[in-house]
Amino acid sequence: MTFRHSLAVLATVPLVFAGCPDDGTTPADPTDVATADSHEHDTSAGDASGQPDFGNGEGVSTGGALTTEDLGEGVILAVVDATDGAVWVYIDLETGMQVAPSDAANSTEWDLGLQRFRIKTNGGISGSGGMTGVAIAGSPFDDVMKAPGDGWLSDAEDGSDTGEDPDTVFNGSGDWYEYDPVNHTLTARADRTHIVQTVEGNYYKVAVLDYYDEAGTSAIITLKWATVDGPPTGPTIPDDAVEVTTEPGATSYLDLAAGAAVEPSNPADDTTWDLHVTGIGLGTNSGDSGPGMGGARVATEAASYDDLTAVDTVGFSVDAMIGMPGPPGSPMFAGNQALTDWFAYNPMTHTLAPVDQVYAVRTADGGYAKLKVVHQVDNSFYFLMGSIDRAVMTHTLNFSAPSSGDWVYLSLRSGGIVEVTEPETSLAWDLAVNGVNMRTNSGTSGVGQGGAWLAEVDAIASVTEAPTDGYDADTMVPVPGPPGSGEMSGNAALGGWYDYDPVNHVASPAAKVFVVRLADGSFAKLQVTAYADGDYTMDFAYAGPGHTSF
Repeated sequence: MTFRHSLAVLATVPLVFAGCPDDGTTPADPTDVATADSHEHDTSAGDASGQPDFGNGEGVSTGGALTTEDLGEGVILAVVDATDGAVWVYIDLETGMQVAPSDAANSTEWDLGLQRFRIKTNGGISGSGGMTGVAIAGSPFDDVMKAPGDGWLSDAEDGSDTGEDPDTVFNGSGDWYEYDPVNHTLTARADRTHIVQTVEGNYYKVAVLDYYDEAGTSAIITLKWATVDGPPTGPTIPDDAVEVTTEPGATSYLDLAAGAAVEPSNPADDTTWDLHVTGIGLGTNSGDSGPGMGGARVATEAASYDDLTAVDTVGFSVDAMIGMPGPPGSPMFAGNQALTDWFAYNPMTHTLAPVDQVYAVRTADGGYAKLKVVHQVDNSFYFLMGSIDRAVMTHTLNFSAPSSGDWVYLSLRSGGIVEVTEPETSLAWDLAVNGVNMRTNSGTSGVGQGGAWLAEVDAIASVTEAPTDGYDADTMVPVPGPPGSGEMSGNAALGGWYDYDPVNHVASPAAKVFVVRLADGSFAKLQVTAYADGDYTMDFAYAGPGHTSF
């Protein structure tokens, strides 16, 4: 029912503006100006920018400004005459009556106050009733059945904007209207519902339907309200959450694909489990915790648990001996570092609250699952979990490994450079680079299961499967240069990654693709795409443990 004037009428009516503070978030206070067709046009009681002055009189309407109709099913339709910019119309939502408190600021008789386009609640700076409220954007009135658990605000002094208007529950970031600065009209937001907790502690949803009556008179506000259920008193635990209870000093085990707890007879040698819960610490079936191909990392592929359907294979941490989550000096346990930040600690209440974080977990058999902690209390965890797909992605590494410097060690499993103090005995690295020289974690270079194989293709996307054998392990190979330059530990297959220009003494990438067996026996493919004086650009993709397809 938003009123709009014809252009012919608007062209004949002068607009009147009075000075007021500028606030970029609040529209003009509509002031009635009679027009030739007897309708009212909202102009600003503000400056030329169309911004309002929230200053107003504190008078109280003593009656006759409210009419109501019971629409059934607990819904009350109300029309409020809030046209007087010097007085407030006060409403008690429980009785549906207009009230006239003698001292509104210190009265508990009212819930809502209306004056022109302004709506205040009996709380914060507006009153002593302790009311709070929240704007539910994108939710029409009929769809709102329950008060939310967070987001509640009280009427407050002006915030960080440029004006001086109070930030009320209805006139603030949750404005009930949209303002047209050209035609100076207000339109109630059909998809925005406010929920308030009244002075008596009851919860009501309130929707403003219109700012104009049928004649186009502004500040004749139509709204409706109805009771709703209060917010949850405790955490909301999804119906499909899996509860895991662990006795103090014990460890519980889960099969993530099945979404159930399991009881392995010998967890250290068993691959029937994927996740373990020890106190408030979590771990995977990998590394120091178990014999599986497990691992974990934060899932960055999707914004929410439901949206996560597939996960990249790179960047998973395996279990190691780490400190139990908690204060410094907490005992060590076999767990996964990526899973230690699942909670926020409240030092006042000494309680843990799960953070809104989804984790990708590699299962014991090399599959993939998603995991989210939704609640934890005493010895019980509540998890969301489910299987997701493996997504092999091609990554690009840029790094510098000049021949004048030390060897640079890469983990294609984690997707970057790793610091290695004893490369001959470490399984943390997969590929080492120095100048044009390359090593794998195998043979004369390391104790891993590494090796390299030259594919007969010139584009990395053409390699879709890693062979299971035929890999060259590292041996003593000639140092690049003239005869007699000596030997070094390196990989003969990878020695062909570049072409050498003997005239200009420049190495450049050859159109060659290699499959590399990594330190743990898993597979990656790689191709050097750019090189200059030790500066590399390298594309690679990692199949993940237990897989040979890319």
